[in-house]
Parts: sequence; structure tokens; C-alpha cells
Amino acid sequence: MLLSLAFYRLAVKTYTAAIALAAPFHQKAKAWTAGRKNWRKQTAQQLPPKTATLRRVWVHCASLGEFEQGRPLIESLTQHYGSDVEIILSFFSPSGYEVRRNYPLAAAVLYMPADTAANARDFYDLVQPDLVVFVKYEIWYFFLQEAHQRQIPAVLISAYFDSSKPYFKWYGVTLRKALHFFDKIFVQNENSLRLLQHIGIAHCQIAPDTRFDRVAATAVSHAAELRWLADFKQTQPLIVAGSTWQADEAALVLWSAQKEAASWKILIAPHEINEKEIVALCEVWQNRGVVRYTQLQAADQPEALLARAQVLILDTIGLLSQCYRYADIAYIGGGFGKGIHNILEAAVFGVPLVFGKKYQSFNEAVELVAAGGAVAAATPENAAVLLGELCCHEPKRRQRGSINAQYVQQRRGGTAIIMHYIQQLLKK
Repeated sequence: MLLSLAFYRLAVKTYTAAIALAAPFHQKAKAWTAGRKNWRKQTAQQLPPKTATLRRVWVHCASLGEFEQGRPLIESLTQHYGSDVEIILSFFSPSGYEVRRNYPLAAAVLYMPADTAANARDFYDLVQPDLVVFVKYEIWYFFLQEAHQRQIPAVLISAYFDSSKPYFKWYGVTLRKALHFFDKIFVQNENSLRLLQHIGIAHCQIAPDTRFDRVAATAVSHAAELRWLADFKQTQPLIVAGSTWQADEAALVLWSAQKEAASWKILIAPHEINEKEIVALCEVWQNRGVVRYTQLQAADQPEALLARAQVLILDTIGLLSQCYRYADIAYIGGGFGKGIHNILEAAVFGVPLVFGKKYQSFNEAVELVAAGGAVAAATPENAAVLLGELCCHEPKRRQRGSINAQYVQQRRGGTAIIMHYIQQLLKK
């Protein structure tokens, strides 16, 4: 155990040093480092005074995806307790922090410092949480140990485990120990539950991924028409390609060369939104007629631009989830890189799904592929073929979309299960 913990300390120190070295050359590394500079002073300045009667809940997320899992719980806590509960929100990733730094339901939004014993002690001294909630994959040894030593209850929500994770390997002894520091672990599925029980983690329970509650609520609350997207689509079928990377965009280009694609319109929402890449993407599609969303905002007659275009580039953030409501097919990016992005935002609208081969770490993707609502492509060329097959087969699109919509609706309720447990903790 001591040897493994020494390796863990070394790994954290090495990662932090590598990020610092990369900072001059990489924007995210620069933001990661800058955000943690003088973090004790920054944290103290951001935190409001804590009263004796106030219950403070610290919710930690890796990035935006995990925030969407934590968000239903934050909203439920705020609705149930009102001003008696204060939310402190933290992020590991700059992309999550920058987008949600002004989240209105949080009293403070912070960067989580590197996981060292000293940082953990100082962080808890400053924040003084009454409850700690980590989301999905965020399992940090020293921060959890500190909560355990201070007898502050810690909960992991929307967790997903598979046998490839280090917790279930001979070298994962430190991370296994960290799991014991949680008072409760809410897992997404039966397989995760069995894996934890096999290594002696008994304090775990199944609660559906809280994102099911989030996307179902969002689908209802954002029901107003997106006039610009309706004008773009008109009466033609539409593919919405969300969070795309270069390999995904190559698959879409290959698809567009098929005769089945001629009558289809396409909306592309790149994962990375920077001017150089957006311009390059527009050049790729210029022969098909392309317009950028930001062009519409400046145009006197945006309807005319949309009428001429077959391709719309969504070069802004915050709108993608609403766009899936207009899709006849959803292509989800990331599957030829580190892993696919959020598929539930599209599935809730009863849209058939296509994505790349890297989806095994996402329980909902595994289950929807097995159920037939989604198909996974081995290569970009294969993705183009799968898209072409769906384009010319409307009954198959309806059938797969129906599977996806039912899947989301049947798995709502995870937030309520977690809230019931947390209410018992906050009574103590």
C-alpha cells in the first residue's frame, strides 16, 4: 500500500509538472495552470462567509459532461432546501470551468487543486463542506481521505465501472482504497455494481445516470421553435453532427459523395470552436453551399442565406442540444478519438444514432447499440456507409429513433434516488 501510494503521489506530481511545461504551447494547459495559481487566495476571496445553520455542499466535476450529470442534483438540492443549502462547484478541466464559472446556482465556482495531502487539508479548511459529491470518474485519493478523516460524508454519483479500470487490477490498490472513503457510491448499472462488490465495496447502489433526468427536462423546457434551424431545414431531411473532430468530419464528407445524400441538409457542430478550424471546415463544404451560424446573426436577411445553404456550421456553444429536435439522423463525434460525446441529448428526441468505435466507456451507448437504436462504425469509411443506409430507409430511422426515446424515458429517476439518500445525510 505504501509503495502504491508513493507511485500515486509521483503520478500526480508528474502530471502537474507536465501541464506546467506544456502551458506556454497549449491553451488548455495554460488555463489549467493559471487557474490554480495562488488557488488558496482565490478560493478564500470567492467563498462567502459560512453561517452556523447553513449546509454547504461541495460538488466536483471533471468537465462539462460531468457537470451535466451533477446539475440535476444541484437543481434538486436548491429547489428542496432553498437558501438553507449552499452549493460550491469545482472543476478539474478548464473547459468546464470557463463555461460554467458564472453558474447561478453555485455560491462559488472553483478549480480543484492538484490532489496532494497538503492541498486537500487547506481546501477543506477553506471550503468547510458538510457534504462532498463527486461525479462519475472523479476519485481523488487525498481529497477523499481528508473527507473521511474529518467525518464529512462523501458520495459518488452516476459512476460507471468496467473491468479495464485500474481499480480491478493488481496495481490499483491505492484507487481501491479511495473507493472505501466514500460513504455511498451510486452506479449506473448492474455490471458496475457487481465489479465493486467483487473487490469488497458494499456501500454501492444502482441509480440511473442523472443525465436521463437532465435531458428529459431540457427537451421539455427548450420546446420553443428554433426559427433559424426550421428555416434551414425547411422540408428536407437533416443530419445533425454534434461535437465532431477531424475524423468525424472526414466521414461526413465521404457520406456527402453518395447519391443518397443529395437531398439531405447537414448541421455540423465542431467540438473545437476556433476561427482557423471553422474557416477550414467551411472551405471543405463550400461546393455544397455553407453558412456559419454567426453569419446569420449579422445578416440583414438570414432567411436568404439559409435557403441557399445545404450545410450549416454551428460555430457557437450552448445550442447543440436543442438542435437535435430537428434531426432525422444524429451523428455523434469523438468515436474515432478518445471517446464519443453526449448521445442522450439526441436520443431523448427519438433520433437514430451513428457514432465511431470508441464508445465502450459509456453505458448508455453500449446499451443502445445492443438495443438497436444506435450503430457504431469501425472506420470513417464505415460511418459514411451506415449514414447512407439510414438516409434511404425511413422506416429503419423511425424504429431506431423510437428505441432511443423509450430508453431515455424508462431510465429517469436517478436524481430522486440520490436525493433521498442525501436528505438523510443532511438531517444529521
